[in-house]
Amino acid sequence: MKLLFNVKKNLLKNLFSWFLCLCSAFFLASCYVDNVSDDINYNQLNDRQIQDYIRRNNLTGVQSTGSGMYYKVTTSNPTGRKPVNGDSLYIFYKGTLVDGTVVDTTSEKRNRPLKFVLGTTVIVQGLEEALKQMREGESGIVLVPSYLGLGRNGTWRIPPYSVLVYEVKINKLITEEDVINKYIADSSYVVTTKTDDGIRYIQKSAGATNAKVGDGAFAIVNYKGRLLNNIVFDSKADSTFGFVVGRGQVIQGWDKGIKLMDEGAKGIWIIPSALAYGANGSGNRIPPFSPLIFEVTHVKSQKRRIVEYITTNGWTDTTSTSSGLYWRIERQPTGTILPSNNSRVTVNFVRRFLTSSTGNTYISEAINKQFTMNLPDTDLPAGLKEGLFLMKVGEKRRLMLPDYMAFGATGQGIIPGKTPIVYEVELLEILN
Repeated sequence: MKLLFNVKKNLLKNLFSWFLCLCSAFFLASCYVDNVSDDINYNQLNDRQIQDYIRRNNLTGVQSTGSGMYYKVTTSNPTGRKPVNGDSLYIFYKGTLVDGTVVDTTSEKRNRPLKFVLGTTVIVQGLEEALKQMREGESGIVLVPSYLGLGRNGTWRIPPYSVLVYEVKINKLITEEDVINKYIADSSYVVTTKTDDGIRYIQKSAGATNAKVGDGAFAIVNYKGRLLNNIVFDSKADSTFGFVVGRGQVIQGWDKGIKLMDEGAKGIWIIPSALAYGANGSGNRIPPFSPLIFEVTHVKSQKRRIVEYITTNGWTDTTSTSSGLYWRIERQPTGTILPSNNSRVTVNFVRRFLTSSTGNTYISEAINKQFTMNLPDTDLPAGLKEGLFLMKVGEKRRLMLPDYMAFGATGQGIIPGKTPIVYEVELLEILN
């Protein structure tokens, strides 16, 4: 009996819990419907309140964009500039309810305007919409329904579903173009090139003649990125950052800016926000609508660096393969046999690497080695193996390898990534 009673008790308990859940769900659903209904009812009420306010105050010439916001320009300035998203505005305003209760205000007498960037949702939607219809220097009255204001939330001063009335004046408007021009003037920059979409390039030092890159080229740069307040948000100075031009791997301003620079050149890009991170910004470091400053070195391509190395040494007898390997015979062979894919060879070589962050070619750190190696060994640089397959015993060659035939983007030890390597190789013996 006790066991049966417990079973019945648990069954009744479960049924009761299920009933409570069902009732709760019905109650929440009902609340949701009520809230939606309330919103619709209050939207209609707001529209009537706005029309009553217009009649009661004998406002004529009131305009609307069709969204439910109404505005009237009371002091016009036909020659003033209209603001757009990204412009910095300085406004004076007084915000009231329809009954005249003041809920927020600035002080024109103390010259304390509200400053903000249009399009960053600092102000209520309806007021922002109205400001885009006005011009710098104009004043007006703006009527904002709650669905373009604070909605059902309100504040401690503003009840839910309140119509807001603003007396507003656009005291000052500063465009992003104004900000950039002031930055250039304050920095005493002389702009070398300005593109149609607003990128400024200030050349600091020239690169190779007629050595600009186009879409599809692989560009390597060193850079430092700053905001207009000179706060650094990113940098790379080890010649390891590269991208394919025109493929959208970087912001638009970079794809366009790199085409203005010869390989080896140094300069500054000033990039408008529309060609950078726009209205969204980037994380916590780059605010919305931020123009960006980049100090850039366009590192010369490895092919150009190898060719300049050859030219600097006055060699006219070099050869290149389709893979990108350059070589020069420095001593003729004594033997006649070429190594095979499975050969073990003894070699003597000096390894150097070309350093060229700015495009000037130098030779750094010679390493002398003599040892026996297995050509099938996959750890050997591809360019070294390719070069050895072309050599005979007793022959000495200078092999010049781009990074993808040597130590790649990561480098090895003290050898930086994306670095051309030079091997002076002597083939001493083919063992099999």
